[in-house]
Amino acid sequence: MSGPYWDQAWNPIRGCAPISPGCAHCWAQAMHERFRSEPFNVVTCLPEVLSKPLHWRKPRVVFIDCADLFHKDVPFEFIERVYAVMEEAHWHTYLICTKRPQRRLDFFRWLGGGEMRPHERENVWEGVTAEDQQRADERIPLLLATPAAHRWVSIEPALSHVRHDGLGDVDQVVWGGESGRGMRYACQTWARDLLRDLTDTATSVFIKQIHDGKRLVTDPAQFPEGLRVRDLAWHHPAADRRGQ
Repeated sequence: MSGPYWDQAWNPIRGCAPISPGCAHCWAQAMHERFRSEPFNVVTCLPEVLSKPLHWRKPRVVFIDCADLFHKDVPFEFIERVYAVMEEAHWHTYLICTKRPQRRLDFFRWLGGGEMRPHERENVWEGVTAEDQQRADERIPLLLATPAAHRWVSIEPALSHVRHDGLGDVDQVVWGGESGRGMRYACQTWARDLLRDLTDTATSVFIKQIHDGKRLVTDPAQFPEGLRVRDLAWHHPAADRRGQ
């Protein structure tokens, strides 16, 4: 399973819980409820899945896509094991995205014995979801306070225009309209405004999908002119780091 900006899903935890408006039509919850009997809000750590990246010999962009690594029910000791695997399987590039950036900060303090030690794993990209202005105001400052070599923001599903000075301080922004049943409309003007706001910054922007007023469009060749933007700061992943 892969997405338009990543190659491989890796899910060492299962389950989550709604925390903000972007969770209303969670595709991961829909898939979970279709195939599993336990409630989606029962969070389970899966140690048997931890070693998978070690067996993927070709460098990949790996995304934890079905759950939030920093959910309160995931012990810090298990999160530490996840990071240990990412360090050992250093030839991959890992995308971590959370709606709970405060708990991620708490984790790094715990990891540092009460101090916020530098976290400079070049192959790990720390991110947050900021689906609307309120979530951007709450989460982006916490992302910027996170000790990380690379930071990114996912504005997906886009539920409003997001304007935040901090966006110019991250390496990557991914923007996309909502998909699936009951999808909420994402105005193309929001994407255009985002691109304008970031014109004079070093932030890369990837427009994943848009609404044309009737449907969701995923083929960038069918995007309006000016929105066919698919720049990825991690476009050349960790191939040069592998050394194997």
